[in-house]
Amino acid sequence: MYIGICDACGRKALVRKSQKNRKFYCRHCSDQIRYYNKLGWEKCVLCGKVARVALRKEESAVCQACYRDRFRPKHNCDDCHEFRTVSTYGPNGKKLCSTCISRYRVADESKFETCIICSRSKPVCSRNYESKPICYSCYNSGHRGLD
Repeated sequence: MYIGICDACGRKALVRKSQKNRKFYCRHCSDQIRYYNKLGWEKCVLCGKVARVALRKEESAVCQACYRDRFRPKHNCDDCHEFRTVSTYGPNGKKLCSTCISRYRVADESKFETCIICSRSKPVCSRNYESKPICYSCYNSGHRGLD
């Protein structure tokens, strides 16, 4: 990903190259193309919504939301002790929920880098093609309105 011109809408934004046609698309256009093509989308057997498939069980599709809620393993978080979906984090292998992982990421200023978009020292969310850091707020905004 890097800042460039979207081939679909013409805006200057964070763009990524399409594997199919080698054109560059911003996040908004890429999501719209993926949504209207419905690649990897099917009706979920649990909730009945048409959504992206996260799991197949006996030739039936399960959406991402149902997979997260019903199939991902849950344990007590080692920090907040809430019964949630947990991930291992850090060298000590503690089981932490996503909320506690985010809290550690934001608190650890040794991992901060200067964002190439807003020039503030923040946790890194992504990197462009030149491996330069992009913070969460700039990545999530899609750099819309940047001239």
